[in-house]
Amino acid sequence: MSVKFLCAIYFTFLVVRANPRKVDTLINPDCTKDCGDGIGYFKAVGAADDLHYLISSIGMPTILVVRTDQGASVKPEIDWPKLLSRNESEIRDSITFGDKIKIKYSFAIVFPKLYEYNDTKDYADVMMYKGNATNWNIYDFTNFTWDAIGENSNVDLNYLKIMATQQLNTTFQNGTLAFEFNSYDHEARQNDLPHLQYNENNTIIDFLIDHVTPVFKKSRFALEAIFVSADNTTDDMEISVTTSIDDEYSPGVFKMTNWVTRPHNLDETGYAQWKPVCYLKSARSRSDGTKMITSPLQRNSTHLDMEGLKQTIAYAYFGDKLLNMEIGGTNLSFGLSQDGFYTKTEHTAWTFLVGFGDPPQDQVSLLVIIVISVGLGLPVLFIIFGGVFICVKKHKDKKKNEDDVTSDSPSVN
Repeated sequence: MSVKFLCAIYFTFLVVRANPRKVDTLINPDCTKDCGDGIGYFKAVGAADDLHYLISSIGMPTILVVRTDQGASVKPEIDWPKLLSRNESEIRDSITFGDKIKIKYSFAIVFPKLYEYNDTKDYADVMMYKGNATNWNIYDFTNFTWDAIGENSNVDLNYLKIMATQQLNTTFQNGTLAFEFNSYDHEARQNDLPHLQYNENNTIIDFLIDHVTPVFKKSRFALEAIFVSADNTTDDMEISVTTSIDDEYSPGVFKMTNWVTRPHNLDETGYAQWKPVCYLKSARSRSDGTKMITSPLQRNSTHLDMEGLKQTIAYAYFGDKLLNMEIGGTNLSFGLSQDGFYTKTEHTAWTFLVGFGDPPQDQVSLLVIIVISVGLGLPVLFIIFGGVFICVKKHKDKKKNEDDVTSDSPSVN
């Protein structure tokens, strides 16, 4: 089988692969008046179910994922006046899917705070420092002013963006802080590093801090994240790290972090996934990559901002049930010792996935297998055919010599 034929099969597989979901994007569904910061909405329609992604900076940046029965009329019902009231009793249950809609699973990821810390010892790990006024600045996202989500989004490209313009009464100045969301109806890899593998069951997200004026000469940043699952508090949410032998897409990065709500039922789990790398320039390259550290999972709700959660779309959907659900939190520290700190480039970009089902796994691609097979197979074939040729030739030469001896022998009368 020729190399060209094998490559043709590979690329035909990529092109012909069926798209199992259709993605539609809306801004502020069913809102007719003031929508505040607003809600962006991806609906990924499948053959057997629908995935609904609601994204908003109301209260705190939040992505809410709800899996329902499949149906053209299935969509969130939002009581906008209650949602925007900022009143805990009003916000509660202001997002529903109707009594007749079967909810198969739901979860949310919330980003409550950004930490800027003075990394005087170049640890590149926020957990190595105790919180105090000298070493820390804590930016609570509930105090930020955010652009309306429709101002920077493009529904035709299934692209949503929430961007902070300033934070009130703090030293957070200038620059850009943003979350960017892209949803797709097919499986592929992102064009930019770290080339994460997205598919129709997840959304790819970029977190950006760009040219924000640092407070310290050795400033680094860390992002707090909280995962809320519809499972009860006795379930076993976990953060795990897997190792891959493949660096075809992210050279030098051999690890993948998976934060899953149901580690023993990966077909029915919510997850966030990322590689432990972030980038120091907008034009990402391997030389501009630096490490990120994930702190141990914190399961004790007393250490998490439960009151802040009550201002988000997660609480608008889950209501008081949220307080008895599975909740975990972690801190994500950006940077690597001796990389020059945030002040070197004043840019940090991190990419991750949020989705439902078995998280994507890095595997050696079919194309690489073909190339390796050809690279290893051809020398083996040359050795085999060379050996056969030599054996056949020796056999023929031996037979010819025997015939010559026979013909030269004197005949006996």
